[in-house]
Amino acid sequence: MISLVNFHKNTKIKGKKCELNEESENLKELYDRELTTYNNKKQCMKMNNKRYEERLQKLLEEKEKEYAAEMKKIQVECTSKTISLELQLEEMLKTIEQKDKFIAK
Repeated sequence: MISLVNFHKNTKIKGKKCELNEESENLKELYDRELTTYNNKKQCMKMNNKRYEERLQKLLEEKEKEYAAEMKKIQVECTSKTISLELQLEEMLKTIEQKDKFIAK
């Protein structure tokens, strides 16, 4: 049975036996460190994206509440103005009716 250490030290590439030396081991360690760093950064980015998505969702919900409140305020203002205009029209109608009666006399 070939041990893992011997397997790494005696590798065949396209049928040619290659011996991994100290530089190869250093490169492998460097690669492993870089891969770990990359995976850590990738995980960190996923967490940041999730936090940003949560913040954006919260901001969206706040804006929707603000919009609903603003719409309610505008509806109340419009209703108030409509009532005010109706009252003004009724007064104008009464005035016109009184003038008509006066002219008819």
